[in-house]
Amino acid sequence: MGPCRCLACRALEVSQSWFYKWINRAPTAREQRQERLDEEIKRLFAASGSTYGSPGITRDQCEAGWSVSKNTVAARRAELGLCGRRPKR
Repeated sequence: MGPCRCLACRALEVSQSWFYKWINRAPTAREQRQERLDEEIKRLFAASGSTYGSPGITRDQCEAGWSVSKNTVAARRAELGLCGRRPKR
């Protein structure tokens, strides 16, 4: 373990064995769902020609059987760096 991780373990008051157990764990169900959601958002965004916003992507996902809110899609899009083009005037 490097000096930075050792220092972080001490600062967080956790053991090094706990840190390695945590860092090497399998993804949780929530993390797996979020990853699938991210892939679906990327796919729908690309299929729309990079023009769909959160409402359009949310609508398509609900039609496909997902249970997701517009705010969740907006937050995931922002984190993924997917910005739609503004409509021409």
